[in-house]
Order: sequence, then structure tokens, then C-alpha cells
Amino acid sequence: MTPMETTENALDRYIRARERAVRFDDIETVPLSPAGRSEVYVHNGPTEDAVVLFHGLTNCAQQFRALASDLHGAGATVFIPRLPRHGRVDRRKNALERVSAEELRECATSALEIATGLGRRVTVAGLSAGGVMAAWLAQFRPEVARSVVIAPSFAFGGRIGVMAGDMQGPLLRLLPNFGLERFGDPKDILDHAYFNFPSRALGQVMLMGAEVRRAALRQAPRAASIQVILNEADTAVNDDVTIDLIKRWRRAGYDGLTVRELPRERNLIHDIIDPAQRKQQTAYVYPILLDAILGDRGPSLPNPA
Repeated sequence: MTPMETTENALDRYIRARERAVRFDDIETVPLSPAGRSEVYVHNGPTEDAVVLFHGLTNCAQQFRALASDLHGAGATVFIPRLPRHGRVDRRKNALERVSAEELRECATSALEIATGLGRRVTVAGLSAGGVMAAWLAQFRPEVARSVVIAPSFAFGGRIGVMAGDMQGPLLRLLPNFGLERFGDPKDILDHAYFNFPSRALGQVMLMGAEVRRAALRQAPRAASIQVILNEADTAVNDDVTIDLIKRWRRAGYDGLTVRELPRERNLIHDIIDPAQRKQQTAYVYPILLDAILGDRGPSLPNPA
């Protein structure tokens, strides 16, 4: 194969991948909000780095758009896929009640396949439920050059132990669905996110996470490298379960793992991504995330304040 043939094949793959990214939401049959639709940030052709960003449960692509713009400015092609049943115009209906772990796996796999045509090196990153999806890809897919797992929701409720976390998923899948309403200051309810967290959806995210943790007992992850970012001030997710997964990966002999803990004294909220969050600290967090995602291939970044 000549260099010209190789270049032409890469361009063909890029064009097909870009078209798949643009049409990613076509499977949806109900109206989507402009903020809720999948988003792809492209250059004139395939780039060295393609980045997939998985948003959190009940949020949408809007959550990651500011960070995606920064990554795109650093030269990466960026794809933010809409998670199944998310991003709809009607934010009050319990659309997520029927979301399944299978749908989340299919979304993650399709997004990865698209990214392999957008750039030569693929990084996946995700927050919360998106972090579980990034971990799942890291465990099972060798196409992943780097996975950045941010405050993953393998279990919820803060540092309540691994055993308590392990019980949550099966229990939520057995119980009738109930919505965990967003309480507190109305200013904290985002204009582009759903109003509640259906318990069944949380259970399905945990089912996907349990698959990762079981596999980690038998084999090392397939991704070339993994970065796990924990938030010490986060009481929404159970870091004990995430740390248990980290231990399993290390016992499996995986040496591509880096763990970073954001200090408790920063008082960071669970959603450290979305600039619309009233208590957000993106000026501190984004340089850390850009470095985690792009590493030494990224721009020269200032030290976090």
C-alpha cells in the first residue's frame, strides 16, 4: 500500500465517521432540544487525536461543550454523543426509566467506532455515568489509547463502603422505579437537564459498572492507559467502589493506570464539567482535565490555581 493510498483511505474513513457523528441522533423518535443533541467538533480532516466525551445521567451534550471547544482549539477532533433517551425537549417525563445497560454499551461502542475514523489516536472521557462508560471501554476495547474516568457512578451515596455500594444496583433493578427529585435552590436546576434521576436508570448504570468490575478480576484492561480522577469532596458517588476497581486493575498487573484526587478543600461539586452549574470551578478543573485528556500532546497549560 502506497502512502497516497493510506492517506486516501484515512480520508474516506474520516468522511464516513463524520457523517455517522452528524447523524448519531437519527435513531431518536421524539423532539430533541438544541442543547441536547450530539455534537462533533471537526477540522479539515482526520487529526492526531480524537476525543469522545460522555456526559452524565440526566444531562446532555451541553454539559461538555465548553471543554470540547478547548480540546478542539488544541487540535483534537471531539465528539459528544447523546446518551440514550437524553436531550429531549420534554425534561419532566420519566424518559430514562427504560434506559438499559445494553443501550449504554451500544452508545459507547458506536461512539468509539466513529472516533477511530476521526483521528489516529482515540481518547474517551466521561463524568459520572459517562465515567462508567469510559471505564467499560477501557476494560474491553483495545482501540482506546487513553480513558479518562471522572467521578464515576459505580455506586452512589459517598464513602459508605464497597459492600453497601454492591447492594445498590441489584436493589434498584428489583424495586419499582421512583424518581429522585432535584431539591434545593431552583437556581441549581439546569435549563438543559432532566428534573429527576429515575432509580431504574441508576440501576442500569451500576449494572454496566458491575460488568467492568467482574471482568477486572479476570483480566487487565485493554486500553493503553487509564486516568481516574476522584473528587474528595464528592458525596454523590461512592469512591470506595471506584477504589476497589483500581485495586483490581493493579492486581491484574495493569501498569497504565494513573489516579488523581482533587482535594477536599476545593469543595468541588459532583458535576465538575458543566459551566452552567452555579458553584462551578472550571478555571481550576479544566486545565487538569485538558492535561489528563491530551497529556504531553496537549497545549502548554497553566498550573491550577
